[in-house]
Formats: sequence, C-alpha cells, structure tokens
Amino acid sequence: MRGPYREQQTEGRRLEPDPAARRKVRLAGLTTAALGVGIGATAPMLGSLAAAFGGGLALLGLVLYREAPKSPMKAACPTCGATIAELDPTTDAVRCPTCGDYARVMSGLLAAVPHDFVAREPLFAIPLELALFGLPAICAECGAPDARHLVRVVVSVHGTPLAVDTPAEVVEIPHCREHDSGAAADIGTVRVRSRELAIEAEARAVPARLSDDERRG
Repeated sequence: MRGPYREQQTEGRRLEPDPAARRKVRLAGLTTAALGVGIGATAPMLGSLAAAFGGGLALLGLVLYREAPKSPMKAACPTCGATIAELDPTTDAVRCPTCGDYARVMSGLLAAVPHDFVAREPLFAIPLELALFGLPAICAECGAPDARHLVRVVVSVHGTPLAVDTPAEVVEIPHCREHDSGAAADIGTVRVRSRELAIEAEARAVPARLSDDERRG
C-alpha cells in the first residue's frame, strides 16, 4: 500500500522573503487595537457594553500584531507563474489564487504537487456537486486504488457548519479497509488527503458536464 509521506520531486520555484505580508498583518492589528481603544474611550457615554466591546477589539488587535507571520515567503506558482504571497514555509501545500492549482513547499522551493501526493491533513477540495455525483474508488486517506469502504461526511451547502438551519448533504467518501479519516467537511466542499482522488473526481465530472451542455444545445 502506498505510504502518505513519500519523497517527491524537488524541482520548483525558489521561495523569497515576503516582508509585506508581516507588515500588513501588523498594520491590521494596530488599526484594530486603536479602534478598540477609541470605542472604549466612549464608554462613559455609551455604557458598559461599549467598554466591553472596545476592550475585546483592542485585545484582538494586540493578538493580530503579536501573531503576525514571523517569516512569510512568496514564490511564483509552478503551474501558471503568478505570485503566491504570504506563504507559510511550514505548510503542507497551498492553492494558487490565480489558477487554482496546488503547490507544496519543500527544500526552499515551491513545487508542483504530484498526482499521487497525500497531504498530512485533508486539504484538496472537491466541490459538493462533484462529491454527490459519485467519486472514483480511490482512498481519500492514502490514495490506494479499489477503495470500497464508504465513509459518510455531512457537508453544509452554505452558511456555517454550526448553524442549526443550514442545509446539508451527506456524501460518501471512498476509503480503503485500513483507513477511515481521510476526508473533512468544509462549506460546500469536501477536503481529502489524496490529491489523486481530487483530480480523478474532477476528470470524471467533465464528460457529464459536456453531455449536459450538448443536451441544452
């Protein structure tokens, strides 16, 4: 069976420091803190509720300032070449906001994610409509083929997962016999550890979309 932490290719785009990301988060923290102090200063006129709100906002600003990324990086997307900023060098993989493809940080480079890559946590997004369409028999956790064990995941259609009246769908995610925790729900999507499962789910849906378009035409 495939292992989730295989050595992968190291060709990619070199990471560069991105000090602008740290400055942006720190500026947001200072602005939030100043706003909280300003609201708190009006407490004698607006009452204790305003004081509590202002104090909480000021505290949030200080937390933002303190938790600004220590060493954010940036690099060109290995797929489309667009700059991906505010990279955490310790992250497993990132998604390019321009082309939507994934890349991973390794050995000081931003490299393309191989099809057989398996992330440490559920990461690769499968839209809800594709998951409902039916997924190929690939284990969501390790990428093994012929995965027939189906694990049910409840996915919120929109809103927040905690909302009582949020519409939800139950989707069945394939796993092998040895695994059952390779998927996690997100808003309108299911995230899986197996890159191959996410790719094949998209590929399987393409012919169906083309057929629908032909029928409409």
